[in-house]
Amino acid sequence: MRFQGEITHLSQKWLGVVRHPKNELSYFVAGTWPGDIGEFETTDRTLNNKKYGYARLTHLIHPSPQRTTPACQFLGFGDNDCSGCPWMIADYASQLEHKRNHFLYAMRRIGFNSEAMQVSAIHPAPKQFGYRNRFQVKTDGKQLGFVAEGSHTIVSIEDCPILNTTCRQQLHTLQQQLPNPQWAPASGYDWNFIDLDDQPSNQPVAINCKRPFCQGNHAQNLWMKAWLKEQLAQHNRLHKIIELFCGSGNFTEILAQTGCLASRLELLISIILLPGGLSESTSRMLIPWCWIHLAPD
Repeated sequence: MRFQGEITHLSQKWLGVVRHPKNELSYFVAGTWPGDIGEFETTDRTLNNKKYGYARLTHLIHPSPQRTTPACQFLGFGDNDCSGCPWMIADYASQLEHKRNHFLYAMRRIGFNSEAMQVSAIHPAPKQFGYRNRFQVKTDGKQLGFVAEGSHTIVSIEDCPILNTTCRQQLHTLQQQLPNPQWAPASGYDWNFIDLDDQPSNQPVAINCKRPFCQGNHAQNLWMKAWLKEQLAQHNRLHKIIELFCGSGNFTEILAQTGCLASRLELLISIILLPGGLSESTSRMLIPWCWIHLAPD
């Protein structure tokens, strides 16, 4: 079924949302941005909700004012495309705006007054391209690249503009080694993986071997750590901190330097709780399976 419509907003999973003019159903569409006007075709992808469905963009009639030409020639939204950087279709300022709006929406859903939060604009990354210092590719010995979303299909990638200079050169070197029978997967497997980063190494390329973890965007990570250190210095009323995602200890290093008592929980986000800053009901929504009472020492 084909229809025309306009993308009104992004879903919680960052897909464009368009409403069908006749049946009033909303459809999720990959590769679209708010303000896009186009022709869409519904798909047979199932969704356990009678109010929503999935569709694909078949013809872009009028692009969103925020649309831009992607910097990567391999970006696409078909079955054999790399869609690892789907927001590359929009200008960077609008990307930051939608991330901020999504955060405010999430806070409202769990009981915060988003208007009173005074959330500033998201700090942009120092570089939009050429920043990533680690990557993983899949290979079957005949081709090498990333995996198309929702599939087991390897999309052959010859270059990736978000990788820094060292990693891009490593990717080119790997492509030059194809075909490589030693990289062929064992029976019953679709591929092997290769982990690489920009750290000096004299070791040969190894398949299915994880490299030590490091933050993928070094410059942005340094800024975040500096920001956290500054915030902790300003809030001298802070008594206890809950680090809701300690991971490899990236922020724990900064917290330890402040002398604050830090309780670390392996969850999904990091927030700073000031004494009396959250109601018990709101805190229970944030941490539904663990209640921690924060009080001055």
